[in-house]
Amino acid sequence: LFNRAFKIFERIEGDHQEALSSLKFDFALLKEAQSKLEEARSLFNEIDPSLRSPSRKATLSGSLGRIHTKLGNLEEAKGYFAEAFGQLNNNLREESSRIIRLQADYAALLVRMGKYSEAEKIYRTVFQNILSTGLKDHPLVLAGSVDYVEALIKIGKSSEAFEIMEDLIASYGQRLTRQMSKSLSDLTPERNIVRESLERQISLLFSDNENQKAEYRSRHVDQAFRLTQLIRSIGAAEAINKMGARFAGSDNDLAKIIRVRQDAVANWRSLDSAMIASIAVSGGMGAELRQSELAKERMETENRIANLDRQISSEFPEYYELISSKPLNGAEVQKLIGKDEALLVYLTSDVDSFVWVLRSDRIKVAPIDLTRSDLNQQITELRKGLHPQGVTSLSQVPPFDRNLAYGLYKKLIKPIEPDLAGVRSVMIVPDGGLQAIPMGLLITEPPSQTINNLGDYRHESWLIRRFALTILPSVNSLRALRIFASGSHATKPFKGFGDPALDGEEGITRGVEQADLFTRGAVANVNEVRKLNRLPETREELEFIAQSLGAGKSDLFLGEAATEKAVKDEDLSDVRVLAFATHGLLGGHFSGVQEPSLVFTPPDEGNETDDGLLKASEAAQLKLNADWVILSACDTAAADGSPDGEGLSGLARAFFYAGARSLLVSHWPVLSNAAKKITGELFSDVDIAMNEHAIALQDALVKIINDEESPFLSHPMFWASFSLVGG
Repeated sequence: LFNRAFKIFERIEGDHQEALSSLKFDFALLKEAQSKLEEARSLFNEIDPSLRSPSRKATLSGSLGRIHTKLGNLEEAKGYFAEAFGQLNNNLREESSRIIRLQADYAALLVRMGKYSEAEKIYRTVFQNILSTGLKDHPLVLAGSVDYVEALIKIGKSSEAFEIMEDLIASYGQRLTRQMSKSLSDLTPERNIVRESLERQISLLFSDNENQKAEYRSRHVDQAFRLTQLIRSIGAAEAINKMGARFAGSDNDLAKIIRVRQDAVANWRSLDSAMIASIAVSGGMGAELRQSELAKERMETENRIANLDRQISSEFPEYYELISSKPLNGAEVQKLIGKDEALLVYLTSDVDSFVWVLRSDRIKVAPIDLTRSDLNQQITELRKGLHPQGVTSLSQVPPFDRNLAYGLYKKLIKPIEPDLAGVRSVMIVPDGGLQAIPMGLLITEPPSQTINNLGDYRHESWLIRRFALTILPSVNSLRALRIFASGSHATKPFKGFGDPALDGEEGITRGVEQADLFTRGAVANVNEVRKLNRLPETREELEFIAQSLGAGKSDLFLGEAATEKAVKDEDLSDVRVLAFATHGLLGGHFSGVQEPSLVFTPPDEGNETDDGLLKASEAAQLKLNADWVILSACDTAAADGSPDGEGLSGLARAFFYAGARSLLVSHWPVLSNAAKKITGELFSDVDIAMNEHAIALQDALVKIINDEESPFLSHPMFWASFSLVGG
């Protein structure tokens, strides 16, 4: 949009330099928020200072000072700040946003220069002024607070730093919940600022941990744990937004409250923007009165939203768990963990990376010797030996990098190995590139045997042999599972949907590489859907599961009967195991597909009820009571196309919310015969499958690895794609 605006200015006659300079300034701020600092510096330098008022000249100089601080050019930054303060020359009242921002940016420079006492004095004044504006939850305030906290820690005021962090966690958690109704794409600059700020705060908490009292170390571990949860909440915003919009379109009591809340949030956002704009205006009794009125109205709206949240929490607790960003403390989580269980929560960043280990009797945190970038690069490399694209025969199966898998184990699991003694089941909340691989394919001992054929992979010490593994989309989801998701009381054993009637060639994998599936709004182009590959093996897969569970032919919806309409019309609330054996499409991989979806037999003409694609926001509205939902479809648990994406797809989240207790989901396209083999083994012992989900999957995968009839299946491309979510 900015580039389009610049081109428009080029075509318009007349002098528009002042407007153009304002446009460049805003564009530079966007580049800064995207961490493209050199581009931001260049844009700021292109602005002609003579076109700006003294206060705006000061803002420009201060912005250049801030950019040079971030780039590490401290002396240049110091000169720009001196220039900015000189240009102000008392033109602005002390509490205006420009002087507040300038002082905060200058204090950040002092922190970088090691002048912590000077920085702390300035920050104290700045934060007092910020509190008077009522905008302490603004992302830029959060970013500035990191340097304030660092200054306090460096001068020995850790207790005060701790209290500031506590206040910011509460404030920003509430803001994030309100912002869930906004598109994630609109929030991207804010998301980047907030994630970077929260990551730095976590690093600061552990920066001088060895010199702190045990009391502080314990508090800081717990505080960092809650900060980590806030970071993960940022990435869930868009999926929650789409589900909320879909629920609001219904006609029930929950929908009515959601619509009222959405209106209140829209009003709050409008007031929030108006307050920021008003504070930027210098001086004048009218401006002060307007700010006071806006602050009062904003607070009243916040209270209204809080009351609605309390009502939702009381009347619709499951939905509240979905939208809430309030992090859990360590003690709350420990109560949910069994004696032979462990919860691992990962945080990766380009500053520091950590893993939290929570047992029923302890909480530990350990650093990970991998940056987010390094981890993503290694996982991208590891996945090259897992994706079946272009594989049409066993001779084309790519080699799996066992040394890399062992190296990742040493970095990710080895440091916390002592804390996993006596553990049978490990629950994992992954982050970054970890969301793109199943942890069970990590190797726990150095590879020694040469791989002469695919069957030799069975000799490796795969992590899945040691632990039953479960993936959780968030820490909060553990509470939702343990508190809200009691055992299923469904009476019908199984229903399955698969082998949709499609016109493409028969395929050994599920999914396609590219398609233009949407031509009008939210309704898919059914002609393009129909071109996807047939998956005849899925029929046998579902028939096998049905037979294992004692279900009849009437419980199977195959071929022409496997429609989106059938899924929506069927009563699925009395089914213990629900299976979808079909293509899975990730939003962003296909033209126009904004939500992950499952493919069904398309109708002759698509409409909003049935276009052949069951989208995540539609799946969330299904009424389920299932112990298992099997998404035997490609990429339903993969990241959003890059190793550092949002992890579990919106489709998995949707079924989780709809009432599934466990989901069997895949990370990459699955060989159809392998999928049939795995699901068959999973339900070979129905009692274990229904009561001990993680152990049932572990047993099934180990049997596949050890299968002497089909030894090639021991290559992780065939067995490792499936992961258990929830349960």
